Amino acid sequence: MIGNLRTFILYYAMKHLIILTTFIVTTGLDAAAQTPATDIKAATDSTAIADSLIARADTLNGVVVTAKEIVRYDDHLLLYPNKNQRQHAANGFDVMKNMMLPGVNVDTRSGRISALGQQATIYVNGLPADATDIRMLRPKDIERIEYYDAPKGKYAKDRLAVNFVAKEYTYGGYVMANASQIIGFSHGNYNASTTLSRGKMTYSVFAGAGYTDLDEIRTKGTEHFKLPAGDVTRVSSANTKYRRNNEYGQFRIRYRTEKTNITSYVGLNRSATPSNTKHGTITANGMTSESIARTRQSSLSPMAGISVEHSWNNNQMLTFTAGGSYSHNKYGRSYAEQGFTTLTNSKEDAANFGLSANYTRYGDKWSATAYASFNGKLYDSEYSGTYTAGQRLWQSNASTFVSYRRFLTQRLDLTAFAGVNRQTYNLSGTKRNTQLSPTAGFNLQCRTKHGMMAWFTSYTKPTYDANQINDTRIDVNRYLAIQGSPRLNNPWSLFSSLYYNGQFGRLGVSLSTQHTFTRNYRAATFYLEGNKVIKSYTSKGNMYIGYASASASYSLTDHVKATGSVAFTHVNVHASLNKHDNNVTGSLGLNCYLKDFSIQPYVRFYSRMLYPGLMQTYATPLNYGLKTSYSHKNLYMAFDAIIPFNKAKQRNWLDTPVYSSDEETCSRGNYRYCEISVTYSFDFGRRVERVNKQEYKADSSLMKV
Repeated sequence: MIGNLRTFILYYAMKHLIILTTFIVTTGLDAAAQTPATDIKAATDSTAIADSLIARADTLNGVVVTAKEIVRYDDHLLLYPNKNQRQHAANGFDVMKNMMLPGVNVDTRSGRISALGQQATIYVNGLPADATDIRMLRPKDIERIEYYDAPKGKYAKDRLAVNFVAKEYTYGGYVMANASQIIGFSHGNYNASTTLSRGKMTYSVFAGAGYTDLDEIRTKGTEHFKLPAGDVTRVSSANTKYRRNNEYGQFRIRYRTEKTNITSYVGLNRSATPSNTKHGTITANGMTSESIARTRQSSLSPMAGISVEHSWNNNQMLTFTAGGSYSHNKYGRSYAEQGFTTLTNSKEDAANFGLSANYTRYGDKWSATAYASFNGKLYDSEYSGTYTAGQRLWQSNASTFVSYRRFLTQRLDLTAFAGVNRQTYNLSGTKRNTQLSPTAGFNLQCRTKHGMMAWFTSYTKPTYDANQINDTRIDVNRYLAIQGSPRLNNPWSLFSSLYYNGQFGRLGVSLSTQHTFTRNYRAATFYLEGNKVIKSYTSKGNMYIGYASASASYSLTDHVKATGSVAFTHVNVHASLNKHDNNVTGSLGLNCYLKDFSIQPYVRFYSRMLYPGLMQTYATPLNYGLKTSYSHKNLYMAFDAIIPFNKAKQRNWLDTPVYSSDEETCSRGNYRYCEISVTYSFDFGRRVERVNKQEYKADSSLMKV
């Protein structure tokens, strides 16, 4: 094993080093002339890029201007949306998506921005934000977007970061409301916010509600059980109907001066699935019977927090955050088929508290960052029904690291970081598990004439989800049950990536390759206990994921822009089972603007992915659609048709020595529907300041099906 690992490390280190060295030699690292700081400030602060600045982009110290809307500045891209990209957008996600940055995927429905196989952390004006913040961010308030594909300083803890820089004012206020409604099934989402600014103080209120009522999720599948009493094959078909609703509200106060920013908030979030019913038929051993599964769950979650940011001497910055939440969670499930019933009722009180501090100092040719954080979670759960249990889990993570960055030349810099993590899992009835582990890595970055290349390598130790070590058992059906495992080994992971992003006139390109090797990887395992299959977790194996992607965007005119991408993924798992899978997928998109109207067709091709943690393979069908919009002054309206001409059937399958399954799902919520959305806002008073709302998702360790 050690020999294989050594071979792996040397192979990819040499491969990346050879590629990077070749690139540096061919592009050259000639020192550029110094440029006054006022020119650099103009390049980063102004919303319009002067043609004279573009003409002499090569001479800027740390700045590479690649297009009028895109500026490469040090460790990030500055994105300046043009008139069309702002006008034909309802919020910050739409603006980012309209930029069509190569290699960056913006999912407006889930509220996620991802690239290089990683999800980006989102900020507004340098403060942590979430999906709702960006959905309530007006395009006209966005001065620029900062995309950190090689984060440093205050963003050093993130793999990727996106900071929306919004206009900040002193007096006045605004009201904003948006609503979306789906035709094809019953779903709606409604949000409103208002902000009032007076001098250094800003007061904000956010509120929203949503609901889903879906009555057509059809599944059919086959399961094989190799039991001591004899093999069993179950063929099933079912239809699921469910209702879900959620509401949230929050009040926020912000104090801001030139060097200090203090924000505090209190909020309440409620979510519930009062009905989730699955009716079906099952054929096993030549006999057919009906089955019914009912699930319900709810959560009520108050929260509060504060963040403080202070800078001084123009070269130092300190950021401190603290926050906590409480969740009261309920979960219930019943299942019945001929001759078998099972019932689970659970309730839980979950408390979560966290704090962090980040200090960064900048020198002429260097910068240094020190970061420390602590997060503690306490779960107190009770289970009744078929199995009765009481459980208490304490989970904490304390981490600290320091990073140092040095400019080797005006185009080449090296960042190294090292730190330590302390993770604790204390589950009632089991031995306390404490893990002290180091983390380390480096980032070698080269700014070229047309963009940037970076080589990143790190050593880390992943954490486990609470429900993976939850040893409470829940029956799925007569022959299958799930149960977590509190006796998991401590994993460690090696990650290495090589990345290039560049702009050549109207053409933008992004190339990347990534490799991840994890020892003691947590993966699903299936074993027999009596005449039943138990699904649990094991950590006595290895996992490797290789990923390569290429993407490009091209501006045909100022009103038409196209984008496309292709990606390859290889997954190899050696755990309780040995599995591997290869997948190639891609996407195409087009944005066309005509005054107050826009047309945006898109397509995402078939993809297949082996999820090593589940040991299950999921296949997603062709996804296509057409979005049209109308925008005039403060009104924005959009019509999005999703897969209008055929059914989208998803498939997942699993094969183990004691259990295998193959299931096909056709959900009405995935095809042949359209979403109509309307957004309207107006200002009052002389000026408006934009702030962000802290969204919260209830935390829970409950074992669920």
